[in-house]
Amino acid sequence: MLSRSSDYFVLDDLKKLDKAKHAWFDDKEDDARAGRCLLDVLEFLRADLKLPGRFRQLTDAHTIRLVCRCLGDPALERKSILDRVKPIVQETYSQIRATRNDEEPFYGDDFWDWASVLDAFLEVGTHLPDVIDVSALKDDCDLFVRKVKSRVKDGLTVFDDGREWFGPATAVMAHRVLRRCRDRFGIDIDALLDPLREQALERVVNGKYRGRSVRPDLVLWHYGQVVAEFGQTAAPDQFASLSDLSSLEDLEKWDQVYALARVVQGVAKGNDQALSAARDFLGRCESLDRPLGLGLMGENIKGSLNVLEALWPLVDIAGKLKMRQMLDALLQAHTRANRVALLVAFPPEAEAAKKAFRVDGAQVTDEHDVTIIERANYQVVMKEGKGLLESFDAVRTLIDKYKPKWLVMSGIAGSLGMFDDSGAHIGGPAMGDVVIATSLAPYRIYDIARETIKNAQVPLRGDFWKTIPTHPTLFRLAHEAAEALFKESGRYHEGLIVTGTGIKDDLKVKAEVLKEFPGGLAVEVEGYAVGLMCMVSSMPFIVIRGISDRAQGDKEKQERDPEQTKREQKEAAEIAADVTVRLIGSLSQQW
Repeated sequence: MLSRSSDYFVLDDLKKLDKAKHAWFDDKEDDARAGRCLLDVLEFLRADLKLPGRFRQLTDAHTIRLVCRCLGDPALERKSILDRVKPIVQETYSQIRATRNDEEPFYGDDFWDWASVLDAFLEVGTHLPDVIDVSALKDDCDLFVRKVKSRVKDGLTVFDDGREWFGPATAVMAHRVLRRCRDRFGIDIDALLDPLREQALERVVNGKYRGRSVRPDLVLWHYGQVVAEFGQTAAPDQFASLSDLSSLEDLEKWDQVYALARVVQGVAKGNDQALSAARDFLGRCESLDRPLGLGLMGENIKGSLNVLEALWPLVDIAGKLKMRQMLDALLQAHTRANRVALLVAFPPEAEAAKKAFRVDGAQVTDEHDVTIIERANYQVVMKEGKGLLESFDAVRTLIDKYKPKWLVMSGIAGSLGMFDDSGAHIGGPAMGDVVIATSLAPYRIYDIARETIKNAQVPLRGDFWKTIPTHPTLFRLAHEAAEALFKESGRYHEGLIVTGTGIKDDLKVKAEVLKEFPGGLAVEVEGYAVGLMCMVSSMPFIVIRGISDRAQGDKEKQERDPEQTKREQKEAAEIAADVTVRLIGSLSQQW
């Protein structure tokens, strides 16, 4: 399952980004309200865990359907955001499929739910075709058609225990989905359309529909869908009923919203007075200070799903152009809230990072003692800090002043791999390889002295630490980045990085380090101190190093050829920077 963030924004967070530009975000107009509902739906998709349970199939199906419908709209021109959430759409679709019922209705609690879920799959398949299992979808559509055919005479009802919202809208939804099944797969459904239309146009009389009771609060919910599908000419009585909202006054607010959304659908193009009344009623139900993602009323996403579906056809191209600002503001808010801190030790590492970010299309700006790196979907603050004390202070500055959510250290290191006397590589990281830290350990950062000096565990907050882990999510993304970059060559390694005081460049010392930490891959100077500071601050972190020397006498050789040394360090720093930038790009897909 993909990781999720529980952080929510409110509308004011977006408005504060540029008060003049975003002042209209809380307007009562259709484009503003639909935009707010779209933000709700996107935030629900991003932050919710998609756990299975009753109603979840339907809610999740509506979510991915509307995300695809709205973001796939050419007038909105934000398919890039649809591509960003595609992995979550894929996961949600798979979750719905995995919880398919064993008997009819195979999705949800009744034929309306079942048809709605298939409608969602068909919509997702239109915009993200590789997300959908086409063969499984065709089987589902064939099965639905067969079941409708077998039950259409008596009505599309399965249970008699109150769980169904049986009524005219059941036939409406089946009618709509059957047409989509025909268009998508060529399934023969023509003989079923007229009976379903006739059933859809039957009225609820004295609280009864086709011999079954219909809850009074659901009558307008049904009629709105009937009129939206077949028009006021075909359903004049139902259309007239939508003008009287008095039956909604004593309902719970969420029931009011569900019904009002369907009223808006039904009267959208034929009764301005009724439309205005429904809009005003919705305005009284909406909470403008709700956390985005919790729905129109701040308690259930279904309200925003219903209202977005109803309002979307009413938003013209100019309105959709305005709604782009809402989506861009949401992305900007997430980018700022998920700022990444990047620590490097010295200028060549900083230059390698700047080069990699520029190649990725980011804007790089030097400001005082930091570098600000900005792209549409991420913001990075980079600072130099060489050695234990400098790096410790640099991390403190980054955390206290710039409030990042993540921290990455990128740079060069010496290899703890094995090389023979001729310099031939035997095992472990070689020159130019990259090492991703799963954990960090200190070597002679803190000693104890009795008869002999001994490497000791490092004290922190009343406890003692030797090995500390890096963050699992950052590691996973770094692993994926390295695999994508070096899949053919395999020149990346994952494991323990050792931090020492000063440069370890002696074969004897190297052997001592490996005796203390068997399996260590690289040795450097700053990583453990960075990890300690991040632990104190509850900051997710990772260290990524490119191998610039073998840590067994290279420094003496390098001093004889400084230019060769610079080239080796530059290449190692650049390979670490490439992984780092790809990691941050992948990380940014989570917001």
